[in-house]
Amino acid sequence: VHWAAVLGNHDGEGVLKYSRKEVIDVYASAENCLDRQGPEDIDGHGNFTINILNADGSLSEVFFLMDSGDYMTNEYKEKYGIPKNEDYYDGVKESQVQWYKEKHDEIEAQYGKFKSIAVMHIPPYQLRSIENIKDPEFVYGSKNEGVCPAGFDSGLFDALVDKGSTSAVYYGHDHVNDFGW
Repeated sequence: VHWAAVLGNHDGEGVLKYSRKEVIDVYASAENCLDRQGPEDIDGHGNFTINILNADGSLSEVFFLMDSGDYMTNEYKEKYGIPKNEDYYDGVKESQVQWYKEKHDEIEAQYGKFKSIAVMHIPPYQLRSIENIKDPEFVYGSKNEGVCPAGFDSGLFDALVDKGSTSAVYYGHDHVNDFGW
């Protein structure tokens, strides 16, 4: 079975002290793992795509996997006007959003219009608004803890909407929630 993983906010921590880059290298060396480092000129490790092809070679779907980091640095807090003493989670950065747009255009030029899924650990900033949605017509599943999205808006959500191919965004950061909308 082929598999892939994205880094979470705790990867690179702990007694073993593997860097985030080393964690991706370990994953990528595992049997049937599709992980790879991704471009060196953008933020994060493990930013890559998986193209799912049909038997005839046409494109069925694309997975965009992105490293959403761990915790906001003081540099990003300053950039977005967040006090240094407040803790917020990191997120997909602007360089990754630009990579997403360029990669999307490259795939579309090769295959035509396509459907995609985005996968990251920490959800985009816009999920802050889910806290206020109570209407079960729009939300299904269980919300057993608060939503902890990125502390800043990198433009990822707008890029996903603008490109129009992404039908779902999957994230795992909120461990005991399984809702969707």
